Formats: sequence, C-alpha cells, structure tokens
Amino acid sequence: KIAMANHIGDWERITLQFKDRMPNKLYISAHEFGAYYTYDPEQHIFRYTSQDVRDKRHWSPKYPEVLRLQETHPVVYSALGSHGLWPDSGNHQYRRIP
Repeated sequence: KIAMANHIGDWERITLQFKDRMPNKLYISAHEFGAYYTYDPEQHIFRYTSQDVRDKRHWSPKYPEVLRLQETHPVVYSALGSHGLWPDSGNHQYRRIP
C-alpha cells in the first residue's frame, strides 16, 4: 500500500510576466490561494498588490509586502513539510480555524 497524503495534484507555481523584456508582475501560489506582486525597478524588488483565494474554506493568508530578488531571480521559499511557496522564510499563518 502506498500513502500519498492529500496533496496529489496540488501544484504550486510561480508565474512571471514581462513587459518590454523587463519584469512586470509576479504570482506565487500556496495550496488554494496566491498573491500578486508588481515589480519596482527603482528598488529592484516585487511589491505585494493583492491576493486571490480560490477556495473560501477559512483561508486568510498574510503575505509579506516585499518579494526580493537575488540578482535577476525571485527568491521564494517552500514550506517545511509541505510545498506552499512563500516570499520569505519563517512562519506563515494561512488558515484560521473558527
């Protein structure tokens, strides 16, 4: 018997949009939600703009205001024991139990 937990087909992603060969927008996902960031060329960072929650089951993620780059690459972190993607390291609350 093989156990696969409950994450079969739960694909996380990071999506980059370019405009005139420059970074423009970024989307990062974790489970049933994600966040949108807009590139700030003066500071060379992505700034949080909004989020989406595809499944309304008590999700209330709090995303950091800034997603940093290392040279030309966005830096993202995968959650310990999971695979949700986050813009910084540390603990992230994303689910509120009523």
